[in-house]
Amino acid sequence: MPGAKHGLVLKSCAPDLLTQRRNLLLEVYGKYRPNHEAKLKEAENLAKVLEPLALTVGGYDTADNFLPAEEFGRERYASHAEWYWIPVNGAPKKLSKPKKDPPMKKVLQFLGAQAPDLPLTVPDMLEKWEIAMKENPPPKPEPDLGGVSDMAGLSGLGDLSDLGSLGEAQNVKTEL
Repeated sequence: MPGAKHGLVLKSCAPDLLTQRRNLLLEVYGKYRPNHEAKLKEAENLAKVLEPLALTVGGYDTADNFLPAEEFGRERYASHAEWYWIPVNGAPKKLSKPKKDPPMKKVLQFLGAQAPDLPLTVPDMLEKWEIAMKENPPPKPEPDLGGVSDMAGLSGLGDLSDLGSLGEAQNVKTEL
């Protein structure tokens, strides 16, 4: 469906991922990355901006799906995002600077370099993406529920040294 980020799974990854009928801008990520929900929204808005172009924006969650190492060379258990350009019947090209979690401006610059014949310039795409982010913002972050400092009121509960007498109770035999 044009204008939507496509979630890809193993069945669509091998071998179909590398033989798409449309050019593919692919985000490979692990769902345990920091700010995961916000990054999903960024990619969703990018897909909406790029809807009129002859390409697909896809996402591949490596936490839930196997990724062929020979094709992508991703670290095992990595959660950061990496972006790839996969042209029709071509080899994947990876956004290399920065290697991990690139800002959307870098992703768009990468896209512009890989597909220079796109009808939109990188500044135009970035401006449209920023507008889309304002119209369809990511969810607000969860409130901080506090850290260890919130446990200060528990100081009167004792510690494990108070449990020493429990070991003695285990040696008591009961007769019926």
